[in-house]
Amino acid sequence: MDKISKRRFLIDTGAAVSLLPATGSQKQPEQPVSNQPILQTINGTPVRHLGKKTITVQLANLPALTWTFFVAEVGVAIIGADFLHHHAITVDIKHSRLIMACNNANTLPINGALAIESTDKYQSLLTHFYPHQDAAQTTVRQLEPNIVSHAIETTGQPVHCKPRRLPPHKLQCWEKHSPDL
Repeated sequence: MDKISKRRFLIDTGAAVSLLPATGSQKQPEQPVSNQPILQTINGTPVRHLGKKTITVQLANLPALTWTFFVAEVGVAIIGADFLHHHAITVDIKHSRLIMACNNANTLPINGALAIESTDKYQSLLTHFYPHQDAAQTTVRQLEPNIVSHAIETTGQPVHCKPRRLPPHKLQCWEKHSPDL
């Protein structure tokens, strides 16, 4: 929790950039700029980028740190790898804290995921061959129903059945040959 703005931040080492959620006035469409990065979540869903904002953040036992965050349509503020790297902050997962290298100050983190779009050939292969992998964009009704029925066709008598009386001609044969056994 930021002591200055009282905003909760998600500490996400998997996020390439730090993000702030857009407010109502910031959600107006901005003119597209070609040199702005295209943001996407870890599963490839695009995240709309609405600009940048420089703020000062003070987390628990860390000093006040100033950083320029991307403003985007996200639900929670995210401190990403860019912020952590610039301020030499290490995430100690075992002890659930953040450690600043210069003064050994620490605090408690939270986890999440977001990244900048990459031209990952494996992601494009997955998207090509498994179009329903994105659960956020696919509902159960959109998926094809399972048309496979599992049945094994057999012929003849069952291997195991309930005992029953022998037909008369087989019973006579049995009585004739049973003393031989």
